[in-house]
Amino acid sequence: MDLFSPYYDLVKQLFPNAKIVLDCFHIVQHLSRAMSRVRVQIMNQFERKSHEYKAIKRY
Repeated sequence: MDLFSPYYDLVKQLFPNAKIVLDCFHIVQHLSRAMSRVRVQIMNQFERKSHEYKAIKRY
């Protein structure tokens, strides 16, 4: 199942006894986006021209 919250809420409402199964793609996508947000937060603590900033930046 997709992790999009309206889908999840609708399925829980329409099928209260159903077991929710999440596919690996969406779990990995969610974790990847969370890690990217953390990386950017850390990256923004450094000056843009610093070695640390460039080491954390993707390119």
